[in-house]
Amino acid sequence: MRTVMLIGGGVCVGTGILTAALGGFGVPGGDVATQISKLGYDAVGDLTIFPSGYVALVLFFTGLFLLIAANAGAYKETGGY
Repeated sequence: MRTVMLIGGGVCVGTGILTAALGGFGVPGGDVATQISKLGYDAVGDLTIFPSGYVALVLFFTGLFLLIAANAGAYKETGGY
C-alpha cells in the first residue's frame, strides 16, 4: 500500500507542478512578458490564478499529503536511522 501511495503522490506532485508551470498562473491578456507593449508595464501585479491553477494546487497538496503519509512511519523500519 505504501508503494502505491508513494507512486501516486509523486505523480500528483509532478502533475501539479507541470500544470502550474504550463498555464496555471498568468495575466488574462496573455503572457506576462508580452503585456509591456499593451499595458506599458510588466503586469506582474495583475497575476491571477486560472482554473487550471487551482487544479494544480489541489494536485500538488494532495500528492504532498500522500508522500508525507506514506513516509510517516518509515523510521520504524530503519531502527531510527
